[in-house]
Amino acid sequence: MKASKEGIKEALTGYITAHHKFMMRTILGNIAKIESTISEIEEHINTVFVPYKLEKELLETIPGVGPYVSIGIIAEISTDMENFPDHKHLASWAGISPGSNESAGKNKSGRTTYGNKHLRGLLTEGGWAAARTKNTYLSSKYKTLVGRRGKKKAIIALGHKILIAACFIIRDKVEFKEPGEEYLNNFRRDKLIAYYKKQIERLDPNLNIDKEEAA
Repeated sequence: MKASKEGIKEALTGYITAHHKFMMRTILGNIAKIESTISEIEEHINTVFVPYKLEKELLETIPGVGPYVSIGIIAEISTDMENFPDHKHLASWAGISPGSNESAGKNKSGRTTYGNKHLRGLLTEGGWAAARTKNTYLSSKYKTLVGRRGKKKAIIALGHKILIAACFIIRDKVEFKEPGEEYLNNFRRDKLIAYYKKQIERLDPNLNIDKEEAA
């Protein structure tokens, strides 16, 4: 505050009544009670999650996934991946499996399906956090999607990626393998190179691009 202590004291003189003091004590007391309750709940959660410590720590290797999100994911899907035939069924069950339907040259709705709203909320939170990370595959993925699909759909796509990664991490008990920020650029480059090689070979079947490159 720019005002001096004397100025603040003078401004408050005559305005803080006994009633105001009572209300402030009551509010501070309620805040203290709420904070105490939160601490008790957090302590209980940590106790309950002792058997799932490994899975929790492994999930937190995913960019954007913190303790709150990792605990929520385990609470919603458990650590038994046998409950889901594969990762696609898990994404569909969670309601975070966007589709892209096309018929007669017309694109139909690609809205996500209905599913577990609690898990979807957690994955959305993780998606927002992942989008803000630096030099990661997920942040790079967000940048490529946000321009043409918008923020909400891009975040849902990141949530989908997080869920799929969580499925394999829990099943195989492994850390998240960070592909890096340049993964998408390298992937697109390789696809373009392969595509143009095929086009050249179609124009001249006798031309062997690989031999030409080696020479």
